Amino acid sequence: MFEFKRLNPEQRLIVLAVGFLVATLIVISQESGADFAQDYAAAWACWHGIDPGTPTFLIFEACCPQDNVTGAYQTAHPPFATLLALPFGLLPFKAARAIWLMIGCIAVVLAWRCAQVDRALAAATAAMWVIGLSLGAFEPLVFLALAAALRLRSSRPEQSAILIGLAAAIKVYPGVLLLALFIGRRWKEGLLGVAAAIGATLVADRIIGGSALADWIAYIPWNVERYIDTAGNASLVRLGRLAFPDIPTSLASIVIVIALTLPVTLYLYRSADWRALLPVMTLGSPLVGPHYIALVGLAHPNRVAAFCLGIGGGISLLARTGLFPLSYETEALVVAPALAGLCIIWLDAVRRTIAQHRSTAQEKSALHVH
Repeated sequence: MFEFKRLNPEQRLIVLAVGFLVATLIVISQESGADFAQDYAAAWACWHGIDPGTPTFLIFEACCPQDNVTGAYQTAHPPFATLLALPFGLLPFKAARAIWLMIGCIAVVLAWRCAQVDRALAAATAAMWVIGLSLGAFEPLVFLALAAALRLRSSRPEQSAILIGLAAAIKVYPGVLLLALFIGRRWKEGLLGVAAAIGATLVADRIIGGSALADWIAYIPWNVERYIDTAGNASLVRLGRLAFPDIPTSLASIVIVIALTLPVTLYLYRSADWRALLPVMTLGSPLVGPHYIALVGLAHPNRVAAFCLGIGGGISLLARTGLFPLSYETEALVVAPALAGLCIIWLDAVRRTIAQHRSTAQEKSALHVH
């Protein structure tokens, strides 16, 4: 009888990767306008002298109409993401997507191994990763980059910061983690991370050509407004808009990031532990899908948070396969546990801050007595 515990680490990675692959193939047929379609279209356009900012469905009409990809959106990702997708633009779409899926499956399990992710959080976010993989999202690569950054945080802090910067160049919102380095007075590391993000973006823009960076920046507000009120978007920014409908989305996002960062500032000042900002990074984004939330798998272990995230991820997966009717009337069953899990992880960081403050106060009191 098959026993997972008897397998060596390499065999476990293979089994987990194959498991992700099988689960994702079951779900993937439900995705007609997957994230990868945007990136593939932009990459194919670059190779064929077409503006990569052209609407995705128009590019697919030119390259592969038989694949029936719909949607008027252009790529919503920065130029560096398009640069990473360039090799796939040389392949037929189905072959490119299959290879991208296998890379994503391997990236997730390698990240788990690299960062020694807590088993409960890994299990809790597994369903979320299946959704991200089915979409062909960049989050598995972002997850691997952040896992490697966490692994190198103590031994090679500069390389760790660069990896965070490159993750930000792919999907922007991981850039929030760099705040921890500046608050922790790791100036050189923080500047290296910012330089890596900006440098990768500018180099990619130059290689891709045209006005890729300018087109992407101009597209951001339209893309956010299009999706922010989508059922299942587990974003505090979205909830903030319900309470203050006149506040600009970008301002709401900044306010939330600052408000959630302030209570953990002392902890960051003494430790520069950017894991405390993983829930802030997610909660402060205007668009939060399950595959964004899965990145908090790198956070400090918390069984209650894992339970909540597992419920939210499981129901999200059921909705993705059509087994759960996701709508504005039912989305609370997805959003509430996901937000609860994120908030619990954030509160755990606040608890660490309070404990550190008490410890410091006791040390000062002891010194004063002596």
